[in-house]
Amino acid sequence: SAKGLRYSQNASVFAAHNFLSFFVTALTGMVLFFFFKGRYPDTPWFIFLWSLAMFAVGILPLVIRLPSVGLKGRVGEVVRSAIDGFQRIRYHGRTLSLISLFYLLQLVVRALLFQFCFAATGLGLSFFDAFSVVVYMSLFDFSLTPGNVGIQEGLGGYFLMLTGYDFGMSVVVLAFLRAVHFGLTFLLTPLVLFLLFKTFNWRRIAVQTS
Repeated sequence: SAKGLRYSQNASVFAAHNFLSFFVTALTGMVLFFFFKGRYPDTPWFIFLWSLAMFAVGILPLVIRLPSVGLKGRVGEVVRSAIDGFQRIRYHGRTLSLISLFYLLQLVVRALLFQFCFAATGLGLSFFDAFSVVVYMSLFDFSLTPGNVGIQEGLGGYFLMLTGYDFGMSVVVLAFLRAVHFGLTFLLTPLVLFLLFKTFNWRRIAVQTS
């Protein structure tokens, strides 16, 4: 809303973001699975099946026309705006390709952070293993706890265990990564809030929420 978007429009942006993220990550996971299983034969097939399911969820709004919703009030406006957002972006192939590329780059950056954290603890981790773990953690990474504390570490420990790493040591490294993330968040939050509120149009917000 600080940038002139209505709350319902924000909902369509966030909905599109989540579905596109699932689409890109799941497609990557499906392709990656065969290379991962080739290197680690004990990798269970349910990882591929889950990737396939998330791919279907992510691509669904992009290939079918979603039905109209008859809900009234603010909730109905938000849902209709999200559906309208999907109908708009599905016809912009170039934009979708660029967004998908940026999602893929995010996974690459996260994999590099994994490598750096393992190197900081004296352990070596190949980029392939780091990238694979990041992709599959993202597909199973649901916010069941605040910030997914504990869930992310458990998932990462399991996937790293498939590559031959000790589960306990993997959790320790992931906890270190979490601490680095929290530290950077607390350091950057004051700057982000300053930049956000500096351009905030409070009068427009009052009009939109009235």
